[in-house]
Amino acid sequence: MESNTKSATWRLAVAYGLPNFGLAILLGPVQGLLQGYFTKNYDVKLEQIAWIFIMAPLLAGVVDPWVGLVSDHYRDRFWGRRSWLVGGAALSLFCTYHLFIVPSDLTVAYCGFWVILGFIAWTISEITYNAWGTELTSDYDSRTRIFSYKSAMGFIGTLIFLALPNLVTLYQIHVQGVPAAQTSRDFTPLSMHVSFWFLAIAMPVFVMVALWVCPGGSHVRKTQRKRPLEVVRVLFSNKSMLVFMATFATLGISGGMQTAMGYLHLSTYLRLGQDASLIYTIACLSYLLGVPVWNRVAAARGRHVALMIGLSINIVLFVALGLLQPSSGEAAWLGKPPVFWQYLIILCGLNFSQVVYYSLSPAIVGDISDAAMLETKEDQSATYFAAYTFIYKLSIGTGLWLALYMAGAVFGFNPKAEVQAEAAALGIKTMMGFMPAALVAISIGILLFYPITRAKYLEIQERIKGLGMKVED
Repeated sequence: MESNTKSATWRLAVAYGLPNFGLAILLGPVQGLLQGYFTKNYDVKLEQIAWIFIMAPLLAGVVDPWVGLVSDHYRDRFWGRRSWLVGGAALSLFCTYHLFIVPSDLTVAYCGFWVILGFIAWTISEITYNAWGTELTSDYDSRTRIFSYKSAMGFIGTLIFLALPNLVTLYQIHVQGVPAAQTSRDFTPLSMHVSFWFLAIAMPVFVMVALWVCPGGSHVRKTQRKRPLEVVRVLFSNKSMLVFMATFATLGISGGMQTAMGYLHLSTYLRLGQDASLIYTIACLSYLLGVPVWNRVAAARGRHVALMIGLSINIVLFVALGLLQPSSGEAAWLGKPPVFWQYLIILCGLNFSQVVYYSLSPAIVGDISDAAMLETKEDQSATYFAAYTFIYKLSIGTGLWLALYMAGAVFGFNPKAEVQAEAAALGIKTMMGFMPAALVAISIGILLFYPITRAKYLEIQERIKGLGMKVED
């Protein structure tokens, strides 16, 4: 039978993306906010949280290859890829409960256990979720559309999560009659509780919609069992995968550093904690504006070229972020200091350009696994996504650890201090802007060697089709 070259409709793409509404929060703002939220509100230190976020991906990474191998081998059983998504989403929601609703005597051990289990839960769902997406269509532009809509749904979930502190505050003031002075627009235990219960309702509904609307997809006729060492050998003999993994690892370290310091940079160094929810909410809208723009760029120039263009914009904005200074009594505009508007503009630009990173990377891994299929005559898409997910977690964790450890132990950054020492200020600016800019520049240089162009991709799909390798569920 022919491979699935039909274009993916907007209805299919939206339905497929819906589960990411909740899943993206676990590895998005949660990972970016939790270390700052915990260190500001509970008796844990930056250096302790740093070790958690480097150990978590390493320990959870033991699970990654097995999820990929088992998912590929048992592709035709237990409802295929979709059963893994259901199980991983349920476990992710369970972990989110314990990360959002924490005991008042929060300990490092408690944080470590639930963060590690959360990484494992995300692995189970994300690897097979991405593999399922590549099987829904092999049309070049439709594959971009499917993963772009997946990213868009994640951005919408993130947008609502980030807006909740403001919504909770408005409810307290205007409905419950709580004096404004007794409320906080920052992330608090109350807003985190509300966020969890919102997710508890939304995630199961959206997963069920995806399962109902989306088919099982296409896959190769037969997959033979492979040992882990054989899989490693195959992955490391694939030039396209090596180039992309090196690119993605460098980007991941850069992203991990910003994830670690983003909330602390905004709330503690720039002293905009009360505006954090408002800034993040407005800036998140630019993610959604970027989705159709980068889809068009990818269609016209190719996925990896679009990625390089977006990353080039990132470099300029990262440097600008590192140059920001706290407000020092300048005249306010619309009740906000100049640094508020400077930060907001930069963050909107970053979110707009980083859409290309989040939406096109899974599609590129799908392209690589299709190219490998021609050589091995086996469907190893989940195994490739396992490698992608492991590199993502490891590099993000490395960046998180490096930034948190350096900021706390080397530069002396104190999340509870009103004003930071000169060395601490230099440290957080370096970790937030200058170092990420340098790493992104390196990643662009590596990506120049990526070999799968749009024309090469179409050639691969024609050969797969001609060989009759795939069947439809």
